[in-house]
Order: sequence, then C-alpha cells, then structure tokens
Amino acid sequence: VWPEAATPRAITIDGRLYGQVKDIAAKAGTCLLLGSTHQDKVRTRGQGRIKYANSAFLISPDRQDKDKRYDKIRLLPFGEYLPMKEIIPWSYIRIPDPGSYTPGQEFTMFESSGCRFGVTICWETIFPDLVRGFVNRGAQFLVNITNEAWFGKSAAPYQFLSMNVFRAVENRVYVVRCANTGVSCFIDPCGRIVDRVKDQTGQDIFVQGVLTRTI
Repeated sequence: VWPEAATPRAITIDGRLYGQVKDIAAKAGTCLLLGSTHQDKVRTRGQGRIKYANSAFLISPDRQDKDKRYDKIRLLPFGEYLPMKEIIPWSYIRIPDPGSYTPGQEFTMFESSGCRFGVTICWETIFPDLVRGFVNRGAQFLVNITNEAWFGKSAAPYQFLSMNVFRAVENRVYVVRCANTGVSCFIDPCGRIVDRVKDQTGQDIFVQGVLTRTI
C-alpha cells in the first residue's frame, strides 16, 4: 500500500509512469494499492476544463489483468473544489480555485487474495455513513490512504488517526492506514493500534518506514 498522491502525475495519462508502477507490482508478485490523480483520456466537445478525480488504484501483478479504480466520493472543500462557487464570488476575497476535481459515484470494492476491501481517501474517514457504505457492500477490511503534508508537524495527523479508530470499532473491521507524512499503522476491530511505522526515537510522523502484518 502506498499513500494518497503517491505519483507526481496521473498514471492514466503518463504511460511511462504507469509502466514503472506496473513493473513494481509484477516484480513484487503482489497487488499494489496506491493513490494517484485520474484524468479522462478523452474529452467530449464543449466539456471545457479537463476533469480530474482523486483516485485509488489497485495495480495487479498480472499484466493481462485490468486494474481497478476508486474515485474519492467526498471531496475536500477549498482543497479540491470551491463550495457554491456559482453563487459566492470567492475570487473577490482572493480564494484560489483548486481546480476542477469531480467526486466519485461508486463504493468500489477491491479484491486481493480472495478478500474484499474498501478504500477511503484522506478525510473521508471522518464520515461514518460513507465508511459504513463500504462495509455494507461486503468490505472485510478497510484501507485509508492519505496525504497529510498540508498540516506539518501538528495535532492534525493524530486527530485523523483517532477518527480511523472510531471507524474500526463501529464496523468491527481492521483498518490499514498509509500516510505520506502522518501515522501509518494497523488498527484492529477493537480500535487498538497494533503496530505503526516509527523511527528509532519513537517518532511516527515525517518518518520513513515499511510495515507488514497479517490481519
């Protein structure tokens, strides 16, 4: 599992980058879950600006298999869209437009080694109803990929971690968490953080590391 925004460009557009990611999965002999921007290859006439989605991709080690994608349903206001921008003139108070991200519409179910799981991206885990939607559709565990570099070394990564604990307890499932700068960890169905990435001093944000566990 790699975090949200793990690639510098959309793998659906950059064929060379997609090939590199596919090679990694093939050499590892296992599926690779990662976050990347999704951009449609074809734009319809009159569509205007290119539409993007914040997506999670399950890359198969088999080059013949079709990779699956989940598009983030609950977008982040002011980070991925401007709320009510048809009504409120945000530019007058110098609020920049983050771009034309579009929300996903489906609770995508991924499958690996015979197990079904759902993926939440970034702050989606603060919404109990959205997370429950994956479990109601058969997810046996959950994965949260996130980019928390925005918040720096603050309380925010630990607040997001706590929200994931509640989602694990509510749904009685494991939550696997992968953050680029925040806390990467395993949370069991009782809400216990059973293991986390940390350095030799015990620091668990802005550190490098790899974590493996059976759930």
